[in-house]
Amino acid sequence: MTSTTDRTAIEHDEHWSDFYNHMPFIYLRFGYQFRVMPPFGGALMRFAISYEGTSFSIYFDPFERLGLYGSPYYEVYPLNDDVYRSEDINDIMMQIYVTCEGHDTISQEYPEYFL
Repeated sequence: MTSTTDRTAIEHDEHWSDFYNHMPFIYLRFGYQFRVMPPFGGALMRFAISYEGTSFSIYFDPFERLGLYGSPYYEVYPLNDDVYRSEDINDIMMQIYVTCEGHDTISQEYPEYFL
């Protein structure tokens, strides 16, 4: 088991606080549930989202331990295993809403519905 001192050294060496300060907020509409998950498998952070029986996880991999993307990225699993740049949180949320709510495309007439 890793001691607190070892974990603190890892957090410092990997600049975890820098990622925290640059992470975008995630806005969820009414009816969506959100759960923070401990990191595992190389991801720095993970969380789960559920809506009317559809559940999936999103993880953040800034060090490319789980895949090669060329920059820090999020992956949405199992929604087509879509990969997004870390700053593209609106694209992630639109994909989640489209998938969970059964829409084939994002509404061009009312795009704010999806954000």
